[in-house]
Amino acid sequence: MATLVGQGLEATFVTSGAYTNYAKLTLDNSGRSALQWLADWFGLHIQRAT
Repeated sequence: MATLVGQGLEATFVTSGAYTNYAKLTLDNSGRSALQWLADWFGLHIQRAT
């Protein structure tokens, strides 16, 4: 059963096309794209390390 559910989730992800355009994929409630979220995450962690 877990395999079928996993395959279904994988198929949904692939067919959604979300992975093809990270710049337009809204990732959080503030409306940041996946790329902006990642840039913010790196910036925060670099800032904390310096």
